[in-house]
Amino acid sequence: MENASGFTKVINKISSSKKTVVGHNMLLDLCFMINQFVAPLPETLYEFKSLLNNNFPNICDTKLMANTTPLKEDITDTSLEELLRILLQGKPFDMPDVASGMNL
Repeated sequence: MENASGFTKVINKISSSKKTVVGHNMLLDLCFMINQFVAPLPETLYEFKSLLNNNFPNICDTKLMANTTPLKEDITDTSLEELLRILLQGKPFDMPDVASGMNL
């Protein structure tokens, strides 16, 4: 039983840390994580949003960000490859300084 619940422990640790979960085009990923490791998906959007917010209160979807004003004026292709290319150019955006290492 201990081995079977291994990844659930990871999900619970991420959830309890309240750290920002970052992903790209991640709605299906979030649905899968909730359904597999937290609880069955609820019937309504309102219940889903509540369940998601209770477990992952800080979510950052890079594709959604790239498709939203003001970023969408400068980004026409929101693929990860293109976003990296734009960031590496340094204009109009700079590569963010992200600390290495994971402290959950």
